[in-house]
Amino acid sequence: MQSLRQQIFRSMVAMTIICACLIVVAQVAFAYYAIIYRYMPKVAEMYGTAAIKYYQSPVLGHSFVDEMDYVTKLVNEFAEAPVITDAQGNILYAKNMNVMYVDLAFESRKIPVEVEKNKTIYIIPPDYSLNNYKYVKQVVYERTLACIGFGIIAVLLTSFLSNSLAKRIADPIQVLTANAPQMSTSDVQVSGLLHADAPDEVLKLATSLDQMRHEVRRQIELRRQMTADIAHELRTPMSVISAKIESLRDGVINPLPHHFQLMYEEVMLMNRLVDDLRTISLIDANALVLYKSSVDIGTLIDHVAMMHADYAGTQQVHIDITHAAQPIELMIDTTRIIQLLSNVLENAIRHSKPQQTVAFTYALDGANCVIQCIDQGSGIAQHEVDLVFQRFYRADNSIGNGSGLGLAIAQSIAVAHGGLITVQSALDQGTTVTLRLPFTA
Repeated sequence: MQSLRQQIFRSMVAMTIICACLIVVAQVAFAYYAIIYRYMPKVAEMYGTAAIKYYQSPVLGHSFVDEMDYVTKLVNEFAEAPVITDAQGNILYAKNMNVMYVDLAFESRKIPVEVEKNKTIYIIPPDYSLNNYKYVKQVVYERTLACIGFGIIAVLLTSFLSNSLAKRIADPIQVLTANAPQMSTSDVQVSGLLHADAPDEVLKLATSLDQMRHEVRRQIELRRQMTADIAHELRTPMSVISAKIESLRDGVINPLPHHFQLMYEEVMLMNRLVDDLRTISLIDANALVLYKSSVDIGTLIDHVAMMHADYAGTQQVHIDITHAAQPIELMIDTTRIIQLLSNVLENAIRHSKPQQTVAFTYALDGANCVIQCIDQGSGIAQHEVDLVFQRFYRADNSIGNGSGLGLAIAQSIAVAHGGLITVQSALDQGTTVTLRLPFTA
């Protein structure tokens, strides 16, 4: 396996070599382009002009070959002489050729030149070989040598620069890689181990790893705390039930109905805790399925109030509901919203004093239905308001046998419906819980 530094170094050197090779290939391609589209037409033009001049203005004692030899001396600096034939393919002029005839049907390079009326000759430039075009060959040779020289220099420079660049990129990543396994246990900030001149992307990655490390440790601590809280919540009712059963078994107390009622209440408390934990597990697994239907929210609030009427009567707390002028139909999961409102109402009753009132109101506010539960109870300290949605959290002045999961579950149900739940409270001044749910006309 190659390290990141080796991969960057080899990739950049390979790219430089490829670029140098491409430049050489481009030079050769340019040479053939120049031969075909510049020098071959130029050769034909020079010989054609000389041939026309010879036929139209002949000089006594000066043959066609003499005229062409003169042109050849000029052309010889950059190309070989062409072959010139008449219309039948008989060779009129050629250098270094022993044949007397050329089959024009097979010559794709032939260029016709009309030297006189009804008299045409054909000029066949040299083929595409660089050996036949000395100037082009020399230029290509020189440029190729220059490209090779510059390529060698570029490879050396690239080797040096790519090594520096690879070091600048790879070293910080190696630091991150070395510290990643200890991310959940180490207190060291990974971003603090990097130099300030590290690439911005690597610094951002280090910052993200630090944030992830903090979140991982927070989640580990929450799970540890959750395990301890569950054990604590189960220990109390189990201790009460165990003590009662031992007392009944040993004959210390008589089997009176109120003893069984107390054990029943503790069993129901454990049953509710198990149900809450199951709901939490569904939320964590994103498996909380909603079965929505159109429901009159006023009727649903009445139902929740009736469910808790006995508990409110025991606490001597009144429940007051202010209904909207018109029925409000919402697409909700009835069971989950009842669970949400029950958790909120039960908290309100639990923290209210005798003869106080818990008020329910609901109304439309734009695209939302706003439901409020307002109590006059003990309230929550300002620094604890933002913490009430945490699992197993209890305010310092909390009372009763709540599991500490009710508002956490309520928040998850609200969010699953596309809604929002908030809490406003002040110590000894009561609490207002506001639930916003989407309304579709």
